[in-house]
Order: sequence, then structure tokens, then C-alpha cells
Amino acid sequence: MTWTRKDEAREWVWTTLRDEGAARFPYPVEGRIPNFEGADEAAKQLLTRLPTDELEHVKVNPDSPQKHLRRRLLSRGVTLYVPTPRLEGGFMRFDPEPIPDEHDEDASMLSRWETWAESI
Repeated sequence: MTWTRKDEAREWVWTTLRDEGAARFPYPVEGRIPNFEGADEAAKQLLTRLPTDELEHVKVNPDSPQKHLRRRLLSRGVTLYVPTPRLEGGFMRFDPEPIPDEHDEDASMLSRWETWAESI
């Protein structure tokens, strides 16, 4: 697929996820980074293609499908910078050092992250 505009690519992704039955809550998928079946595997694949041993700081969006990426990065010791939804609260900083390994998942979830995040 080749697109000339970002909005065309977004429309194609939203339509394909819906038509393939791969879209996941929250709905509707339009107007957001959509959650989808296989998001965890996508995060895993992405990290096989990045020089993660060189990463120290990463900005990751707060959207649901990216929680897998946030969790995997935290478990590798990468500091995360995550914008709050609609930037209403600025950015959150996640220092992996004080987060116990068993809480990487909690820290990666928007509904539970405040315990582990520092507002910046």
C-alpha cells in the first residue's frame, strides 16, 4: 500500500482492523491509535528491530495498544516519557529503577500508572 496522505493511511488502518475483526476495545477505533488483536506481538517484533541495548529514554503514547511496548521497555530498564491523554496533565516520567519487576504491567497501564509515574 502506498499513501500520499497520513489521513488516508489512518482510514485504511481503521477500516482494515474493523473489517478483519482485529479491532479491540475501546471503540470506536476511528480518531485514535486503535487497540488491536496482536498488539503485544507487535511490541515484541518492534523491539527485535530496535537497538534496545542503546535506549535510555523513549516517548511512548498512552494509548491502550502501546501498553505492551511500555511494559517491555520498562522491563529493559528504559525510562519512559508518556503524554497524558489529550495532554491535559502534561507528561508523565517513568523511571524503571524504583518500579519492582512484578509491577511493570501496572506501571504500563493508564488506569494504574499514577503510583509509578512522576508528573513533569
